[in-house]
Amino acid sequence: MTATARALPRTIVIGSAWMLLLTIIGGIIGGVLLGLLAQVVYLVFIFPVMLGAVCGGIVTQMARKRKVAIAPFVMLCAVVMALIAYMSYHGTSYALFTYQASDQLAKDYPDSTPEQRDRAIQQSLYDTTGFSGVLGFLSLSASSGITIGSMGGAHGIMPLVGPFVWGYWVVELGIVVTVSGLIARGESKKRFCYTCGEWYRGENIGTIRRLNQEQIVQLMRLQEWKALDEAIEETDASGYDVYCEACECSYAPVLLTATYMGSDMQGRPRVVDIASAEVPADFADTFRLAH
Repeated sequence: MTATARALPRTIVIGSAWMLLLTIIGGIIGGVLLGLLAQVVYLVFIFPVMLGAVCGGIVTQMARKRKVAIAPFVMLCAVVMALIAYMSYHGTSYALFTYQASDQLAKDYPDSTPEQRDRAIQQSLYDTTGFSGVLGFLSLSASSGITIGSMGGAHGIMPLVGPFVWGYWVVELGIVVTVSGLIARGESKKRFCYTCGEWYRGENIGTIRRLNQEQIVQLMRLQEWKALDEAIEETDASGYDVYCEACECSYAPVLLTATYMGSDMQGRPRVVDIASAEVPADFADTFRLAH
């Protein structure tokens, strides 16, 4: 076992701890910024998608930098950051509400203290909704109604009141969490070498023109690595492209994937995988170095 491999568990533990801490901090900062921006303009469904994408992107970048390759943990951090960010967004709206209400009370009652004004605000929320604090503010917002599609002071296209507001917030939260989790899920599929402590990197190593799809699948299934290597050409001509993912050390296997350029249901071009195989370390250098 190499020195890098022996030190890796400690590196992963420390990286995971830092990642969890930064997940909490990043979620709070993201939610606060969205809450401030929402006071000026709020784009329905677009902002939740953006918030989820930002949370997922931040978590995946932290995972790569901290070398945390535990897929469930990375996805958990993405979900946690999304939840914290969305709660911080509503918390920021509540903080701005209490600040503005306290400022108005200070103008109306100059001799009042901050503590008296805060008690008055909380009592007013409780008398109106039956709750104080953030829950009272959200209940007040729901009973007052919100306008879907509002931008600044402009009239929106769909006013919602009461239970429909709570339902809309649940949908928003679901969008933020789903987008963040999906981004992290895609990134967590990337391979990591626990021997050298580095992420796998991939590149196109050539094209197969002399074999058909069934023959390529058969060679990979039977692990005919020499025949497969001989069939790969370095050419720009059309054929089945071979993609190789490998790390820097010679102790780890490589992953080969054969693809071709196909199309989706709408006729748009997309890369289609036809076969993939993990090449053992004994033969890995054949593909890592030869092409």
